[in-house]
Amino acid sequence: MHLSQIKVLQKLRSSLKTFHITHPKFHLFLQTILKEKALQDSSIVKINVTSPDGKEYICKMKLNENDLDLLQCLEELTKE
Repeated sequence: MHLSQIKVLQKLRSSLKTFHITHPKFHLFLQTILKEKALQDSSIVKINVTSPDGKEYICKMKLNENDLDLLQCLEELTKE
């Protein structure tokens, strides 16, 4: 791993921690769904974003094992 890649990982880890502090309800939501093992292969995740001008964007996706592996890696980055 190159030094620049390590720096990017450190920045990502720091950004994730800041995100958890800035959005504590979302962090608690994530903790709950991880604790209850709601994210499994074939779980459906729906994301709804409303822009400041009121336009809505919606995405639904069915999780697979690769997605779960990525989420696990992101969770590991936030651990001390």
